[in-house]
Amino acid sequence: MDILVHKLTCSSCGNIFQEPKILPCLHTFCKSCIRAFMIETCTLCPICNKKVGITKIDELCDNVFLYSAFDMLALMKDNECFDCDVCEPGDSSSVAFFRCPECMQYLCELHGSAHLKARATKSHQLFTIEQLISNWKLSYLNRPSYCSQHNKEQLSSFCEQCDYPVCNTCIVNEHKGHSHLSIYHASSIFKQATRKLVTETKPRIVELRETISGIEQMCKDISANADSALDDIEECFNKQIESLMERRKQLVRDVQSCRMERLEALHEQRDRLQMRLLSVSEMYNFVDDAIQNGNASDYLDIKNAIDEQLKLVINHKEELEIVEEDYIAFYPNDVATQVAIKFLGYIDTRYAYPPLCTAEGPGLEIARKVEPTYFTVLTKDKRGKLLTRGKDDVEVIIEGNGRKNIDIVDHDDGSYTVSYIPMPVHEIVIHVYVKGLPILGSPFRVPFSVRDYTQIKSPLIVLGRHGSSIGEFRSPSGIAIDDKRCLLAVCDRDNIRVQIFDLSSYEHVNSLDVSAYIRDGPFDIVIDNKGRLLVTDPNGNGIYVLDDDGNLLYKVGSLGQDIGQFGGVCYIAVDNQDNIYVCDSENSRIQVFGERGILTNCFGGYGKESGQLNLPAGISVGSNGKIFVADRGNHRIQIFHSDGTFINSFGTRGNLQGEFDFPHGLTADIQDNVIVADHYNSRLQIFNSNGEFLHKIDNIILPHCVAIGKCGHIYVTTKDNRIYIF
Repeated sequence: MDILVHKLTCSSCGNIFQEPKILPCLHTFCKSCIRAFMIETCTLCPICNKKVGITKIDELCDNVFLYSAFDMLALMKDNECFDCDVCEPGDSSSVAFFRCPECMQYLCELHGSAHLKARATKSHQLFTIEQLISNWKLSYLNRPSYCSQHNKEQLSSFCEQCDYPVCNTCIVNEHKGHSHLSIYHASSIFKQATRKLVTETKPRIVELRETISGIEQMCKDISANADSALDDIEECFNKQIESLMERRKQLVRDVQSCRMERLEALHEQRDRLQMRLLSVSEMYNFVDDAIQNGNASDYLDIKNAIDEQLKLVINHKEELEIVEEDYIAFYPNDVATQVAIKFLGYIDTRYAYPPLCTAEGPGLEIARKVEPTYFTVLTKDKRGKLLTRGKDDVEVIIEGNGRKNIDIVDHDDGSYTVSYIPMPVHEIVIHVYVKGLPILGSPFRVPFSVRDYTQIKSPLIVLGRHGSSIGEFRSPSGIAIDDKRCLLAVCDRDNIRVQIFDLSSYEHVNSLDVSAYIRDGPFDIVIDNKGRLLVTDPNGNGIYVLDDDGNLLYKVGSLGQDIGQFGGVCYIAVDNQDNIYVCDSENSRIQVFGERGILTNCFGGYGKESGQLNLPAGISVGSNGKIFVADRGNHRIQIFHSDGTFINSFGTRGNLQGEFDFPHGLTADIQDNVIVADHYNSRLQIFNSNGEFLHKIDNIILPHCVAIGKCGHIYVTTKDNRIYIF
């Protein structure tokens, strides 16, 4: 009964509700209480402090959802009883013995027995008054709702067009021709939607409670740390009590002032949130009660207000960040001399405030190659001033494979040096946290630069010479990198083999004899993401897909001019999905093949206009899907979208920077910088993804094909039967 009494108690006057009215914010008060705190045409809700504009109290809805609770309270009192709703008024034997929840009627023993025998109601379940009291199920006590237009007619349907419950008379008169639903069916539909909103509201209550709990814990921690600081002050000043007493008093005042300031701020925040929690909880309880126990028509009358308030709660941005921290410490500074006694010690009440902490340095601007790079984290307080101490919890997380060996050095002056070794990815994402929260600007997105090409002057190493022995070459052409397995593959054309080397030591690993498939030797090569070797025939007989041991898996294309055929020399590339891009040089076009060599696209065609080609040679697919083509006969580089749509071109015939003389092979790094083998100019030229010149490497004898590893090393095959590595 205590729970029931609490449910029926007005939070304003503390008494059982008298004429309970619902405010638009879904909080309920006595009609007289609302009148008491009503100011002209505005009412301020005591629970949520929302202003409610009303002109007449009678305009407010009665809280009909409490009627069942009132009836239950009356039943639980020994001297209270209900009359049978079927008996004539004044009948001495009309004391209710049963309740039919479905018909919402109290019945005496006589009419209860008849109710169970009647054809229309014999399936109804009746409950005795004692059962109602013991079960305490308020929905069994729902009262019937009557039409406001036809007082004796119960509400039985829901008008979809007008969006409110109606009676049978309404259906054949005012709402004739409108679409209607059974009131129970409509209630079921709308309750389901409201339940979803209620479910979304629950986390708000949890968040509010957790924040209030956090505030209370912070208050305890502040007091504990303040007490600890006071103890430190006592320990220090007891040594020189006579000369330091005044200073001690000042420091004590500082601590107490800080404590009071923070506690006041936290108490204010806690009070606001408790008020908010009370508001949301009462609203939640009201809605939950309406859904669980309310009459369908009554619920439908107020469903829009309920949904509106629940959405306001869901969308409301709660003040969940605790406004203060618990850090208070005393620093004795007891090495000070007697002359400086008045400056002895200080109260450090400043703490790192993550939203104002910053990070700066080259390690947040660009990451180069696989070498250490650095940046500095600066911890600042709530006023944006740099802290002068360390020991804050600074954490750095770098996403995915973009990091290695993260190290943080605390300089004990509010600054922290972070070093890391970037790994080759397109972009490095760095998260910096102080006390578990992100600092200003975090996460930082740092572009990875494969290397500074402008520093390349001469080769790091030169592999091979003319010959047929292991590690020697005769007309090397295509070259490919397998970064996953750290392998370098070279088409040793006139020796009719593919030689494979270890990328770390450049020692020979294997030689694959391909004479059974390619009579005139392999021309170009690429390694796909599955580790398969795709090799082209210089005569255009097709593309041969080989396994690690050089065994033929399948062949793509044949000699000819039709779609899917090749006219002769072919250069080749693959993308991240292992689509095959073929420079069909003699046919001046690009052909694209998918899984198992199925043709998916063809573009280009002979000519000098944008998008047209003349003996295209090298081809490479960038990280964003762009296709770079060495348009050999037109002495330019063309760029296409992945679907073959022309984007841009750069270059013309000549020997100045940015000019070409029959460019052959090319490759793109992970940032889409393009390295071009400028064949008859005997050099490499390097451009950014927009075709802007970056650098050139001279004195390379007739460079043919070029490849680049993820770490930025460039590999070039040349006419002098060597492999140059830069």
